[in-house]
Amino acid sequence: MTTKFLIICTGNNDRSPTAAAVCRQFPNLEVRSAGTSLYAITPLTAEMVSAADVLIVMERGHVAHIEEHYPEAAAAKAVYCLEIPDEFSCMDPTLMRMLQERLQPIIEKHCLRPS
Repeated sequence: MTTKFLIICTGNNDRSPTAAAVCRQFPNLEVRSAGTSLYAITPLTAEMVSAADVLIVMERGHVAHIEEHYPEAAAAKAVYCLEIPDEFSCMDPTLMRMLQERLQPIIEKHCLRPS
């Protein structure tokens, strides 16, 4: 069974695409990324939130954005905040390490369950 992760940051330029790249290394995991800004490369939509099994955000403000704009779509979804500030460039080695550490328990919980 495939688990669908939606990874959200502000602009969908650096943090969420990097996190998506980290997650794509795992089998049985479908990953999309989006941004909360109107100017995001891939703007977040209600349809994206609805389609995901797990929502992963970089900052608490992203949780607030989802709750304000997509409350029905996000209802009963697992939402995780990684607490990663917007100060890294895409694929930055420090960002990659932080993401690997913080995503590992989420991936284990949702994707590496015993069958």
